[in-house]
Amino acid sequence: MKHLLKLAIVLIIAITFSGSGFADENWNFKVSLIKHQLVIKPGSPDAWYDGKPFATTPAMLKDNRLYLPLRLMRELSQVTWNTKDNYVDVTVPEQKSYLRYQVNKPFVSFMNEEGIAVYQIPVPAPFIKNGIFYIPVKSLDQALGTNLSYTDNKLTISWDIPVIDQPHIPAQVEDDAQTLIALYEVGLDVPSVIQGENSWLSPSWDSSEKQELSIEGKKFFQQKLTLPLKPGDNPFYLWVRKGNFQREEPFVIRREVRDGEIVPISYGSGSPINQSSRENFEITEPKSGYVRLALPGTLNFKGYLKGTSFGDNIFRLIITKLDGYMYRQYDQIQIPVVKGQLSAQVNLPDPGAYLLEVISPQYIPTTEQGTVGTKWAEIKVEVGDRADGAFSARLAGTGIGLKDLNDLIIIDGHFLDLNQDGRKDEIYFVANPYDENDDYFSAPGYLIYATSAQEKFRYIKLDFPPIDLHKGNINIQYGDIDQDSVPEIFYSVDYPQPEYVTRWPHMLQYHRETGEFSDFDITSEYDMIADWGVEDNHISGEAELWLDIKRELYDNEGIRRYFHLYQGRLIKRENYFRLVNPSLSHEHDPIITFSDRNLEEVVRKEIDQEKGPIYQSELKGITYLSAPGKMISNLKGLESLVDLRELNLSQNSIHDLGPLKNLVNLEELYLSGNEIQDLSPLQELQKLRVLHLADCGMRNIETLGGMPNLFHLDLSHNSLTDIGPLAKLRTLQGLSLENNQIEQVKALAQLTSLLSLGLQDNRISDVSPLKGLANLEWFGVQGNEVSDLSILSTLKGTYIY
Repeated sequence: MKHLLKLAIVLIIAITFSGSGFADENWNFKVSLIKHQLVIKPGSPDAWYDGKPFATTPAMLKDNRLYLPLRLMRELSQVTWNTKDNYVDVTVPEQKSYLRYQVNKPFVSFMNEEGIAVYQIPVPAPFIKNGIFYIPVKSLDQALGTNLSYTDNKLTISWDIPVIDQPHIPAQVEDDAQTLIALYEVGLDVPSVIQGENSWLSPSWDSSEKQELSIEGKKFFQQKLTLPLKPGDNPFYLWVRKGNFQREEPFVIRREVRDGEIVPISYGSGSPINQSSRENFEITEPKSGYVRLALPGTLNFKGYLKGTSFGDNIFRLIITKLDGYMYRQYDQIQIPVVKGQLSAQVNLPDPGAYLLEVISPQYIPTTEQGTVGTKWAEIKVEVGDRADGAFSARLAGTGIGLKDLNDLIIIDGHFLDLNQDGRKDEIYFVANPYDENDDYFSAPGYLIYATSAQEKFRYIKLDFPPIDLHKGNINIQYGDIDQDSVPEIFYSVDYPQPEYVTRWPHMLQYHRETGEFSDFDITSEYDMIADWGVEDNHISGEAELWLDIKRELYDNEGIRRYFHLYQGRLIKRENYFRLVNPSLSHEHDPIITFSDRNLEEVVRKEIDQEKGPIYQSELKGITYLSAPGKMISNLKGLESLVDLRELNLSQNSIHDLGPLKNLVNLEELYLSGNEIQDLSPLQELQKLRVLHLADCGMRNIETLGGMPNLFHLDLSHNSLTDIGPLAKLRTLQGLSLENNQIEQVKALAQLTSLLSLGLQDNRISDVSPLKGLANLEWFGVQGNEVSDLSILSTLKGTYIY
């Protein structure tokens, strides 16, 4: 029954992709509807999915509104609970968006993949009761378009799911168009097709041959769809919708052209405005509308204007590159018109498929945009991933450690103005291919570069592991994070890791004075990086490196920090302004001293200051500090970091917690592996929600009874016998008490919000006081003297170990 429940909830929030049992497969794709029904009886564990009964956590009526426990969806879908800000994100399977529910907020937000709220729909406010997060059923109705009906004290939720079957689309053809036969069930919106250039195909359906068929008791429309094909790969998306449920399925049809020279250049696209392009403009080079290039991917573009009405103006060459199933912006070149002539060199150093669109001068007036250009011509270009002979000759005699210079593979290519002379310089990541497979290569790998097309390549060896790699394993990004007009190059070898991901990014920096690159291993300063990237600051526009720095090995998200490059060092965004403006006055700014040198070094690294006095103002705004295993014994000076919200001091030699009493903004504190007996300074920290005190040799925890807002508490591996003070911590959801000397657990009987409880390896013989902890999901009790666990049979759905 649990599987039935899983299917029910997932289908409510997602679109299912499935095959078809249609025997007569005289079609290319079929779209049908699957009808589902979920019946819930408020206040009862009884429920029915498509007529089949099963038991579940009861739905709840509040103010005559029905709420579902989100706990079910957390078990069945990907749910992220932000305990600090009291919201839950429910990821819609196979979709790029997700739903955000906030406690006591009367709306549900649709979030895009960038984490931005696209729109909000008003619904009854979600709430928490007895540790369970409840969401309104109405949100499923309004946000996802399900149908709700209420009769005989039962709520029925009905929905139709579009299902796409796409087994017969040809992968390769030679014609310039392909006709497909589509079947779609009566009641569905007419399916749409989107080109990989992000444009709708219209008109595309042949309405003259539309037929209605009956298949397996369902009625379908059969219709023909004709897709125009360009040379090479043609990406498409099939898009279907039923109410608020939608589904898209990508596919590619390749048009194979044996002789690219016979493909004419495409001028305009048939509209009256674009037809004028051929009357006023001619491309003389290249000669064909379909060009195949070997690396380094250099194309000469030339043309002329047939008339003089435009004068000296500027054309634009917009370059898009095929990325998966979509052409995305790659580059844009401004081409001045000089005496009616156009000329430019197009550099495409990265293997792949490109579209080059020639945009006319800005002469067409529009109401919304002023004067804009229009597409006058289009050329398709494909760049292979093998270099030509002249390319390889420029590597000969350089001493580079590649086995065969005539058979090397280009992993990535780019053009940058390294020496700032106004010309683009070649940069490539290269290696030897693995056997005959163009997607795999063998270490070693190199960055090769040259500041003119006549000179031989220089190179630097990259930190690739000595194994066979796939192109998809190499993450390469560019960004000018020191604002010197020469972007830094970042790379890492990203293995596919299902969990506990760690990345090892490197930074390649060009030094103009020597003409050489250096390779800096970023993990030498910041280890355990979950992810990384380069992006522009949305306020300053300056490029920044971001790192998701893990708190510990099993942290898959980490804390995101942003960096600039300043005087050869990576500097955090929050310290960058201070360092580039050294004239800031410290006249009334007290100097902070730290008694422990190791603690001072940690703080200096956080503020990116290697020497000199540390001022109070420089510590302002620090919300996170991590110093596990740094041999710290004295915390004096730490009281000045009053903005701290998260502090990790695990595995040190700390005895006195006195300086922590001023850190009233602390929400998470990690002190495991120290020698602590007096917890009284912590009673001032009323915002504290997470506290780790494992392996601290503690016997007395009286102070903890005065910290009622704790959400997670780790007291494992101590010498505790009396846990009575914990009875006051009614908000606890996670409690670890493993490896103590506990005999009685009555104090835990009222902690009904607990979701996880660890009691392994104690002296407990009776667990009956815990039978009322109905919300427990994980309960560890091994290593005790409990002989009868049947008393816990009331804990439905709890994993006992």
